[in-house]
Amino acid sequence: MKNVFYEQRLALLRRVLAKINEGWLEEVILAGSMALDNGFSVHKDSDVDLILLVKAGNIFKLMENSFLRSKFFTLEAANHFKNNRVDAIWTDSFLEEIMFNLGIVSKDFLTDFCAGKVLEMRYFKTYLRKTSWIEQTMRGEEVLLKGRLKKVAGGYVLTRDLYWQGEMVSSPFLASLFFGKFILDKRGAAAAEIKEFRKRLIKKYNQTELESLFAFDLKKSRPGLLGKIKRTILS
Repeated sequence: MKNVFYEQRLALLRRVLAKINEGWLEEVILAGSMALDNGFSVHKDSDVDLILLVKAGNIFKLMENSFLRSKFFTLEAANHFKNNRVDAIWTDSFLEEIMFNLGIVSKDFLTDFCAGKVLEMRYFKTYLRKTSWIEQTMRGEEVLLKGRLKKVAGGYVLTRDLYWQGEMVSSPFLASLFFGKFILDKRGAAAAEIKEFRKRLIKKYNQTELESLFAFDLKKSRPGLLGKIKRTILS
């Protein structure tokens, strides 16, 4: 039986992609519940989560897009992104009363993260909402991670740890890479990097450890999803 809320958002997603794909944008990842288990848990209040992988030099081109402009995606935010003072900007927009959460992420940061070269992520924040998170380790332990704040022009840089005591912890960004699906991929380079990252993750952690890392997401999917993904990635 089809999930009508999932199908509705898929149709809107095609329109959004047409709005933001202006030729130079190369990679967009569908994340969140829309990417998880073919939209199994999507409901009437679900948002649509997208990650736009952007080169620093193209950030001002993105600002010209009326669908992406918001109080969160400002000129100051773009300047910090271009000058490598932040790795990501989160903004949002609406289409037919459906919220689209848009993560603008540096392509260089993605490459370094997939290669294991970075342990933290720097977000630009126009307003402060949340500066600490409870995440889960591979051993199933809950840990409180406190972000580090720096006041900058136009807002704040919030630095969030992606590791705890040398091991990866759960995070929305990690889940987006593991469960996300490319809906725009012109060159395939980022997809190849993410595929290798997934392989390394699967080889490093056993089934129980992966279930702990992705407990939040797996609760919203049907049994057996993790095993299915592992087989697909390793095939």
